[in-house]
Amino acid sequence: MSADDTSPGLVITRRDSTDRTTVLELAGYIDLSNGRLLTDAITKTIADVRDISLDLTGLTFVDSTGLREFVTGYHQAAAAGAGYRIVNPVGQVKQVLEMTGMLSFLTDGRPPN
Repeated sequence: MSADDTSPGLVITRRDSTDRTTVLELAGYIDLSNGRLLTDAITKTIADVRDISLDLTGLTFVDSTGLREFVTGYHQAAAAGAGYRIVNPVGQVKQVLEMTGMLSFLTDGRPPN
């Protein structure tokens, strides 16, 4: 486990495993004030791993900024040849992902048709 990245409203905890997979646990909310923190964390992580998951269990709110950061992370991982997916979206976050059609795309780790 590495040190947490924090910003007002968002805490990102990195959990590495020995098989070069990493989980970034997100807690709080993502909006315009802190979305860049997620992109920075993904960028740092992609260089070291073959697979990355964003655990959204602790994420309580996401706006269009967060959606953009999720998709940007997907494209970063694809360019690096790494797997990428979100796991455990709940509440408002899951609803937003469902309404935008991004839930299956990001949980499967595959682009939409």
